Amino acid sequence: DAERISFMRNNILELYEKPNCPSLKTLMLHGNPALDKICDGFFQYMPSLRVLDLSHTSISELPSGFSSLVELQYLDLYNTNIRSLPRELGSLVTLRFLLLSHMPLELIPGGVICSLTRLQVLYMDLSYGDWKVGESGNGVDFQELESLRRLRALDITLQSLEALERLARSFRLAGSTR
Repeated sequence: DAERISFMRNNILELYEKPNCPSLKTLMLHGNPALDKICDGFFQYMPSLRVLDLSHTSISELPSGFSSLVELQYLDLYNTNIRSLPRELGSLVTLRFLLLSHMPLELIPGGVICSLTRLQVLYMDLSYGDWKVGESGNGVDFQELESLRRLRALDITLQSLEALERLARSFRLAGSTR
């Protein structure tokens, strides 16, 4: 019946059960550097979860079934080992805060970012930087950032001159970029 659970800084290695927590709104797993595996379906019975902090863990992927978190508003993946965001992240349409900084993030599938229409804060510094500008192919196009109408704070890394020029011309992103 818990609404808030914190297992911060507990040296957890793996989460291998599927807890039934229908009332859970906040789950804090921050600061478990040895945590590298969360079993598939772990979040299946957490329909009310709004805040999820997985920062400062060693997870390298989000478990399947992650898209069942339909109420999630805050997701912190800061300083994890995730290299690729799953396409199902785009189904978290209530997400308002997405923290992806200090990650070895190499791939964001096209269509994921622009699906997060309620996103207000997106922090990705020292993380993904390969924003496409009008190119076809794999990866996310810079235009997806510009489609986020509610975005108030944006912190990104850019690796190409084209993306920097696009950012400089973007009236929509100018007021929110750090």
